[in-house]
Amino acid sequence: MVKYRSKFEKEIISKLKNKKIKFFYEHERIKFVQPSILRAYTPDLYFPNTNVYVELKGRFKLSDRKKHLWLRDSTKHDIRFCFQNERVKISKSSKTTYADWCIKNNFKFCNKIIPKDWMIKKC
Repeated sequence: MVKYRSKFEKEIISKLKNKKIKFFYEHERIKFVQPSILRAYTPDLYFPNTNVYVELKGRFKLSDRKKHLWLRDSTKHDIRFCFQNERVKISKSSKTTYADWCIKNNFKFCNKIIPKDWMIKKC
């Protein structure tokens, strides 16, 4: 017996069956790409002498990690992280630390202290 998602579906399908009209219910999955959504992001710090942006992170949530991957893939900005503690795990069930995630995804990062060369060009 087929389970329908709503009473309305069941009602319409019953009528189609009574009229002996050929149809298939939920016959196939059709894949599609959701159109991109234009978003905006304001980094915490910008150093004009080096053209470096720095995001200060205590907590580095999944939504933040996704956002930064999208940013990296859609812009040419040099965005880096300064963590309160780079050794924190990205989740309770993961062995991956914030630092590990940055290394894996090619992001520069520091722990608590922003390197001077991120802020000031070497002469």
